[in-house]
Amino acid sequence: DLGASMLALGDLGLRLQALKTMLSSGERGAPDGLGDPVVECCEALAEANRVSEALDLLATLGGLKSTFSVDVVRRLDATLALVLDQAWRSEEALAVVRPLIASCQSDPAVPRTFICALRICEGSSLWKMNRVDEAIALLRDLRSELLQLPDSRHLALVAQQLCSAYMLKGDSSTAIAFAWDAIVSARRVGARFVEACALGNLGMLEKQRCRWAASIEAHSDARRIFEQGRNAYRATKEKRSLAIVHWKMGHLSDAS
Repeated sequence: DLGASMLALGDLGLRLQALKTMLSSGERGAPDGLGDPVVECCEALAEANRVSEALDLLATLGGLKSTFSVDVVRRLDATLALVLDQAWRSEEALAVVRPLIASCQSDPAVPRTFICALRICEGSSLWKMNRVDEAIALLRDLRSELLQLPDSRHLALVAQQLCSAYMLKGDSSTAIAFAWDAIVSARRVGARFVEACALGNLGMLEKQRCRWAASIEAHSDARRIFEQGRNAYRATKEKRSLAIVHWKMGHLSDAS
């Protein structure tokens, strides 16, 4: 409900302000312990579409980045690429993520899962730039690698990104197949945000096929998950999508 959404907004705002306050005392240097809270806060801001605040927080680091370890700097750069991609500043995201991928691939100590996350960001940026075939080739290769491993959030996210890429390509049948792949994988690992995003895509695809009941079910499930996660922005987007479906059905009272 609205009260819960505002509470979550306030909690995130408090975290953001606390981090800015701690980072502003840069004369003493920024300990590595601040790296993870900054990354987590920026990811939460990006999911809530508060990208300008996430970018401001990352900019607050300034010269303090030189006091962090290499691993923390890499995580912060990966977060910057993610936020830029979320903001549809795709060329900038690619300019950050591609050198980072090259650096990480030459370092055997970097976890494979971290590189997977970077490649997903690269694929997402590519389809947002209408370089759909490049994105699909990259994401399909990554999916083949991940299918050899147990279900993971990365596998669900790759499927969700492939769904979006095929939607842009105009291949609705393949997009629907990947939407369901993403939903199933996300449910297996409890990746609720990815599941809700895939359900939102599925709702739009079913609407295109005039399958009104299926579209309403998908958008309703997505809205419920976003509300449970206190993501007011995305829950409102799903509510708007539901209103459009009801309007197309001629159910004007439900649309309002």
